[in-house]
Amino acid sequence: MNKYFNIHTASNGNVTIFLYGEIGDYGDVKSGRIAAELKAAEGTGAKIDVRINSIGGDVYSGIAIFNALKGSKADIHIYVDGVAASMAAVVALCGKPVTMSKYARLMLHSISGGCYGNKTELRKCIDEIQALEDSLADMLAAKLMKDKEYIKATYFDDNDHWLTAGEALAVGLVDGIYDADPIPDDSTPEQIYSIFNNRLEKPSNDNQMNLEEFKKRPRFKDCADDAAVLREIDSL
Repeated sequence: MNKYFNIHTASNGNVTIFLYGEIGDYGDVKSGRIAAELKAAEGTGAKIDVRINSIGGDVYSGIAIFNALKGSKADIHIYVDGVAASMAAVVALCGKPVTMSKYARLMLHSISGGCYGNKTELRKCIDEIQALEDSLADMLAAKLMKDKEYIKATYFDDNDHWLTAGEALAVGLVDGIYDADPIPDDSTPEQIYSIFNNRLEKPSNDNQMNLEEFKKRPRFKDCADDAAVLREIDSL
């Protein structure tokens, strides 16, 4: 299992699926693999968290992932940890509850593609891109509660639309904002993407807890201050 896409099962049985990296058969986030592992996670009956940090990728692979998540009967919550750009943003907005880190970025834009051939073949390529954008607008319509023509005019106008978590929440693209470890406020989308990828490659120890978390445990309920908590920890 590679470092960008993996499943982690917590001690309470909850499952986390990481969609970290580029979407596509030649990328880090492969639709067939995700669909298979999502189905396996569904079989456990566990709550499933899907965490995204992706610059996007292949549209058709993204559509397959979108449909796998949207059609799942599992209790799924989606988190945008770093960047959800292009097709990754569409996946994030599949209709399941989605929240963003307050440091994350979401980006929607027109489909980009290329082809080679005569004028008839080039027209077919343009027609395919336009048809795909029409489909993506349909996919986003339910989440935004807007018609697809509004979505196409607003987000598929050949410009990149980068939104902060606050901006995405204000227009209804996401359902909430969650706290994350601080990163510089002036970080670019590229820097945010890199920071969260590095955190996945070098995860913090899940067993580490700060003092406030220790204070919530029954063993530490009588500790009057931080020093007392530390003494109790030392005794363990």
